[in-house]
Amino acid sequence: MPLPSARSRDGRPRLAAKCAALGAGSLERHIAASAAALLLPQARHDAVRIGISLYGLWASSETRLSARALLGRVPELRPVLSWRCRSQLVKWLPAGSYVGYGCTYRCPVTTRIAVLPMGYYDGYPRLLSSRAHALVNGQRCPVLGRVMMNHVVIDVTRAAQGEGPIKATLLGRDGDEQVSADQLAVWAQTINYEIVTRIGAHLRRIVI
Repeated sequence: MPLPSARSRDGRPRLAAKCAALGAGSLERHIAASAAALLLPQARHDAVRIGISLYGLWASSETRLSARALLGRVPELRPVLSWRCRSQLVKWLPAGSYVGYGCTYRCPVTTRIAVLPMGYYDGYPRLLSSRAHALVNGQRCPVLGRVMMNHVVIDVTRAAQGEGPIKATLLGRDGDEQVSADQLAVWAQTINYEIVTRIGAHLRRIVI
């Protein structure tokens, strides 16, 4: 026995045909989120609902691999979001000093640190403790110790001169270096969606 068709006699999807019969023919059809919008042209219909790709990020590594298989090429997505923060304090710590809650990091040598006034309250995952890097003057600066509620400490020994304030890039590009949402997601054992959506709504946004 043949399976019922998903399309009506005039070639339109059955649901669309039923809506038209009820006088709702002007309704917009949209079922394609980022992955389908990129990979399945037939799913685009009247509109697409891109989310993660609006940031210039792939929905998943599987989506990117599927693009090569289905399209024969990988469309270029350029990350557009940067997250930057000015330091609250820059100072030298003597060798042997502990950093952060629980004394989870101890400076092996004299170290110049920068205290950044943001933490997991602002959306920077606590799992990035002693794993992530921020960028200062185009150089990678490791996160030292635990990410606190409102503070993060980074090692700026090689990246900064003196004890004046510095600007750190938590997400994005600085010079030739980049910290991507995908990399932060790996360090935080999550997905890039969570990294970009959990950034606090209270933080100032600048649209360029």
